[in-house]
Amino acid sequence: SHVTVDTSDLDFKINSIPNPSWIVGFVAAEGSFSASPYSLKLRAYRARFFITQDKRDLPLLELIASYLGTGNLYKNGSCFNYEVSSYKLNYEIMLPFFIKYPLPPMCLKASNFLIWKEILEIMLSGLHKTSSEHKSKLDKLISSINS
Repeated sequence: SHVTVDTSDLDFKINSIPNPSWIVGFVAAEGSFSASPYSLKLRAYRARFFITQDKRDLPLLELIASYLGTGNLYKNGSCFNYEVSSYKLNYEIMLPFFIKYPLPPMCLKASNFLIWKEILEIMLSGLHKTSSEHKSKLDKLISSINS
């Protein structure tokens, strides 16, 4: 038999982030580490960290942004994105956070994070702009993170 439960009166609002582990768990389920070519001519790339949620969870994204102390919120259709799109801020803030508070090793996000870390390190070094070897390594890493 099928049971329907009315949840309309339940209020799951969270008004503070309890600890870094909460962020880690949320990102393991909902976060994305991504990278893409931005301008092939300039050998420019983009590396982003983002979380997309329904508009009803905008207050939650605001709490996450405030807790992490970086990033911006963008409307995305009927959803909102919390996004850190500067590779320097990702390198300086997001990378150390997830190194200090690692994602569970068995989740896909953990392996994507390690690839993303390598991508950020190459981007920060600038070697992809002058070395074909580093550029092709970067392209290979980007295709593996996005597959």
